[in-house]
Amino acid sequence: MKEARDAGFSAWEAVQYWVGEPEDPRGGGVAADAEGQVLPDSQAVYGLASQTVDE
Repeated sequence: MKEARDAGFSAWEAVQYWVGEPEDPRGGGVAADAEGQVLPDSQAVYGLASQTVDE
């Protein structure tokens, strides 16, 4: 993500850049079939991030 920030990408643009890329052992990844969501505020982001996904 540092590279994206240094290149001037917004957070959304940085995430879009990594969609479908190989998973990083430390940072994880964004699945190629991931669907975007617009959330109303940062509290909603924290709530979504705290959920676990059963695979």
